[in-house]
Amino acid sequence: FFNYTFIDFDDVNATQYFDTTVLANSQYSSLGLNIEVEVPNTAYILNESSATNESEPNVLAFYSNQTANASAGFSFDFPINSFFIDNSCLQVCNISLNAYTDYNYSNISNLYKTINITSEVNSDMEAYGWNDLSGVVYIQVVWSNMSLVVMDNLNFSTLYEYEEEFSYSSPHNY
Repeated sequence: FFNYTFIDFDDVNATQYFDTTVLANSQYSSLGLNIEVEVPNTAYILNESSATNESEPNVLAFYSNQTANASAGFSFDFPINSFFIDNSCLQVCNISLNAYTDYNYSNISNLYKTINITSEVNSDMEAYGWNDLSGVVYIQVVWSNMSLVVMDNLNFSTLYEYEEEFSYSSPHNY
């Protein structure tokens, strides 16, 4: 049996400005999810009015003044079986989603699956991900040629047997 979790980031009172909104890093740690970034303070929950008109009211926004290559990750306390997230860019962008069976994502032998995405300027939100992840604990998001990545509607599932130590009920909707 699977436990499904849906996070639309709308449970936070976010602003449309990076300097006054909410950092996303440990916002959902009670669900076994941490959002990790290589550059501190670059993962935000942002009011959508500053990013896109498709996902109200909030989105997950990765912002960095480093446009060459940057990355962030979704780290799970327990193995996941599926992962989907909507993505949009304000300019042409290249994004890779990499699924790892270990938290050591620098070791390529832990890479389980990859999706490469090229998105057009002001593209519509589109869902990307997998239904067939077995034992994946880390999803890495790598982007290039832009400073802002906007995501929303994160869905993931786990087997109940992995979550025995957690006491929340299913399904989750945050």
